[in-house]
Amino acid sequence: MDFKFKDTLSFTTRRDTLGAMRVSRKLEDLAQGAAQPVDTIIVDNTIERVFVMISGKTTAPVSRLTSPDGTNYDATSPDSTVQRFSTPGNEMTAWTIVNPVEGNWILTLTSPQEGDEVEVTSNRKSTAFAISLPPTVQLRSHGSQQRIHHQATKYGSSSTQT
Repeated sequence: MDFKFKDTLSFTTRRDTLGAMRVSRKLEDLAQGAAQPVDTIIVDNTIERVFVMISGKTTAPVSRLTSPDGTNYDATSPDSTVQRFSTPGNEMTAWTIVNPVEGNWILTLTSPQEGDEVEVTSNRKSTAFAISLPPTVQLRSHGSQQRIHHQATKYGSSSTQT
């Protein structure tokens, strides 16, 4: 989903991967040249990683992430739970937050320009699930009956037909 705002600044998001994230306010409210919060990323206990990609036509705007406890990140954190990568020419900046703390993370951009884009995605933690089948399934085929016995084990399953 693409959003276009004042001065053609755009915000790109992939709704299928956003999960519990949302845009907190419109980019059109930004004051040129000032560092302003652009996005609030809401992280709950289902999020395993957050990815933020910032790009510009010439260079990506300077960015900062602020964690729910108020810690500001301008670079990779010492413990590498917050990682920042930039292309050699600074056309793109990528942030990765590994096992993010729950709460509101704030993305701040300084001096965004026309054509700059921000993309926020996340990975959810895996969810355990089980599929169970009844031990016997009856199938009818052209008036006759067939019985299939399904045996599930810890390491797989087997079926026999009688």
